[in-house]
Parts: sequence; structure tokens; C-alpha cells
Amino acid sequence: DPVSFQQGPRTQDDLELRPSHSSDVKHPTPPHDAPPVLLFTPAGQMQDIRDYRRRFDQHRRRTNHETAGAFNPWKLVDQLADELMDDVMDTVVMEMAAACEDCVEQVYRSEFT
Repeated sequence: DPVSFQQGPRTQDDLELRPSHSSDVKHPTPPHDAPPVLLFTPAGQMQDIRDYRRRFDQHRRRTNHETAGAFNPWKLVDQLADELMDDVMDTVVMEMAAACEDCVEQVYRSEFT
């Protein structure tokens, strides 16, 4: 078994893992009624995880521009699509302007030189 287990009293720092029942799992899985597998982690490691999560949540609150629950992914998609379209249109307009200038120069040279 690749996971080593430590015996001891169950605390709030224990992580509970349930067997996976995904169809893409290639190894045999225990039956649905199998008891959960408990993994015990050192208290210091659990504190590091909690600290990281707290810092990450603070970072998200500082950098989030939307109110909680108001994020609309389709609005973001629309904004990105508009920006991409603007960039593409600017590029096409510049290319067309350059092509028109070249045509005008050629006509001018052929008519007046």
C-alpha cells in the first residue's frame, strides 16, 4: 500500500479521503460502502496549510474587482472578444491604409512621371 497510516486519536487536523468512483480511474477501487481512509498530518503542516489558505483568501479579496457572487464569466468572455476584435480591426485598417497609399503612389507615378 503506497500510503502509510499513523494510528492515533482522530482530531480536526485529520484529512478524510473517500474512495474515488470515477470511470477514468485505472486502478481497482474499494466498494461504495468502504470506510473512509484517514491520513494524519503533523500539526505544523496543517497550520502552514491554514496560513497559506488565509493569505490566499486575503489576496483574492484584495485583487477581486467583482463583489462576491457577482462574477459573470460570459461578461469576461465578451470583453476579451471585444478587445481581440478591436485589435484585429486596427491591424486590418492599418494594412488597408498602407495598401491604398501604395496604390495612390503607383497611380501618381504612372500619371505624372
